[in-house]
Amino acid sequence: MPLVTIMSNGKSAGRTVLSGVPLGVWARLFPADMLALCYHMVSDQPLPYFNYYPFKTSEQFDADVAFMRESFPAITYAEMVHRRKNNVRGGGNNFIFTFDDGFAACHDVIRPILQKYQLDGVFFVTTALVDNRELFFESKVSLCLDAFQRMTPDGVEDLAAKLGVRGGEQLTPSAAARLTNNRMENFNMVLPQSASTRPLLVRLLSLDEQDQDAINELCERCDVDPVAMLREQRPYMTSNQIRAMADAGFTIGAHGVAHRRLQSMSRREVESDIVESCDRVRYLTDQKKVPFAFPYSGHGLDRGFLADLMRRHDFIELYFDTGGIRRDAAFVVNRVVVDRPSQMTEVRSNLPGLLQASWARRRAWIAR
Repeated sequence: MPLVTIMSNGKSAGRTVLSGVPLGVWARLFPADMLALCYHMVSDQPLPYFNYYPFKTSEQFDADVAFMRESFPAITYAEMVHRRKNNVRGGGNNFIFTFDDGFAACHDVIRPILQKYQLDGVFFVTTALVDNRELFFESKVSLCLDAFQRMTPDGVEDLAAKLGVRGGEQLTPSAAARLTNNRMENFNMVLPQSASTRPLLVRLLSLDEQDQDAINELCERCDVDPVAMLREQRPYMTSNQIRAMADAGFTIGAHGVAHRRLQSMSRREVESDIVESCDRVRYLTDQKKVPFAFPYSGHGLDRGFLADLMRRHDFIELYFDTGGIRRDAAFVVNRVVVDRPSQMTEVRSNLPGLLQASWARRRAWIAR
């Protein structure tokens, strides 16, 4: 029975059947135009400033790279641009690695692994964070969560009281609630037991880019010093490291000025953010063209508006989104986010399962 017909007979049954289809079958019967993989961090150390999201170790990332090298044909960024600019849409299952945010691990950990396998990569940097000039708000909250983890139950109750958090605090249905729930699903710290633990965690993980005053107050309450952290730990790439990456043949892209959600901005602000961040990368690297990755997601952004931006600012090249392997406008490359590590003790790639699930979501979406 065709997969699309299965979906029409029932959503849950269709999803179950689709999730069981082997990766090789997906690749052969429904070849993807592009397998663009998206990571944010690779590290062998716990990172107090990166408690929001899961990430892989260097060994796990190496296993991912080896798996892709053996299983699918690689493509360079230049080849991808040529295909997209000429609207050459094939089903070759070509792959490329991409990395968001511009953490120093891109230079120190990821770069040498890609070079070992002689593979290309695209690195998107948030320009206000370059040279460790600022600390992203999520990293500030993450440091507070790290402090929260080390508190006694009495300390949790005291912090909750100072922040005005009540035991019955709950999330109301909203986009912010969905974001917070997603963060809580990814969250994997062991926290002290207290009546205020969950409501306090909800409060911390619900803080967003517009809550800078509350985040700064939280840092004070938790004795977190963002300036000292930037000076001592240097979490982001420097200008020299970025230039070295470009000189090594990697493509550097822009990821916004301050990693703001473009959907929360006016069109004028969106244009300014994209243009300014791409221009900054162009200045840093001497690249004539610069790709742009939407912070969080490009969902809901008008593709006609984005195309017009490219026409008026010819140094903006392709856009990168996080829609898995769905098709989009020719100038938008969707990516599969593959940060989540395997829970197996044996070090091997979990990309087969992640890609299999992405293919299943694509077919389910088409069948709706």
